[in-house]
Amino acid sequence: MPLSLRAYLDHYGDAVADLVHANGMRHLACGITSIGDALVTPEAAEMYRLSEARKKLPFVLHQMLGGRQFYTPPEDVATGATDDGQVADRLRGGTVKIFMDPVFPGIALMRYPACGEVEYLGEPNYTQDEVNRLVVSAHQRGLQVAIHCLGTWAIEQALNAFEHAQRIHSRAEPRFRIEHCSLPTVSQIHRAQSLGVVACVQPPFVFVNGDRYAQMAQEMGGDVRAFPFQTMLSSGMMVAATSDSPCAPVEPLLGLYAIVTRQTRSSGPPAVPEEAVDPLDGLRMYTINAAYAMGRESEVGSLEPGKRADVVVLSHDPTVVDPAFLRDVTVEQTYVEGQCLYQR
Repeated sequence: MPLSLRAYLDHYGDAVADLVHANGMRHLACGITSIGDALVTPEAAEMYRLSEARKKLPFVLHQMLGGRQFYTPPEDVATGATDDGQVADRLRGGTVKIFMDPVFPGIALMRYPACGEVEYLGEPNYTQDEVNRLVVSAHQRGLQVAIHCLGTWAIEQALNAFEHAQRIHSRAEPRFRIEHCSLPTVSQIHRAQSLGVVACVQPPFVFVNGDRYAQMAQEMGGDVRAFPFQTMLSSGMMVAATSDSPCAPVEPLLGLYAIVTRQTRSSGPPAVPEEAVDPLDGLRMYTINAAYAMGRESEVGSLEPGKRADVVVLSHDPTVVDPAFLRDVTVEQTYVEGQCLYQR
């Protein structure tokens, strides 16, 4: 059985495109009309090119190009040694992905004791100088830079790098992205908003890990917040909702349930209920805001003349049902460019 993308390519050959297509159809059944793959290695890029050549991509797939392996620096993309991933209408690129902190064994955090200096916990993958160099290289090349940041220390280094890149080479709208932004401080949120940073958050993690992150925020002290969607939106920050599948459930309706209710799978009290978002704002996070994060707001993300008619038909209106019922709303149909590709 293949255990890596290279093994899949070697084992299945051109037929690997059928696997990509089947996975795309699974996403359509969840009401997803396009995808941003948050880490595309060279093997994944090869797989997607093959799928595009065989016309097996059922929707636009936006590639976020990383290093040669999972956590390795994306040197080749940032410096121009490889292309930017812009292949065809349905296979796009232009974004480089950097991992500032790992998930295991721990994320990069700053703890703010009531008395005393800030404590640094965990270990970022880069020094400040190292990430500055990578971000500047990609930024000067015209790429969008997306940085994986779970904890406060990682977020701080990303914001420093974005600020440094704009000083070196100012661009009107770079659309820097922070992926996750799970445990920021309120001051970091305001700083990110001033830099035009897009927070690409994962509401399903509230459902899966909301209790644990709420506890971590308390332990860090200061003004650290756990999944602070409402604070981000209130600050004027652009917030896009994603899934981080397969690390969290892929279904946007489960994410919307978590956004609105802040309920976790433990069935205990809501996790940081003051950070709940109303259903309409939650839908915007999954639609027009997500399109903005990929630079596609002029073609998808809302129902307007001239856009691509990527449409999802739901069994109920999420803005009027009891919030507890949001998990039970079903996807009835999914259209891509006006063509019905999924029917319940």
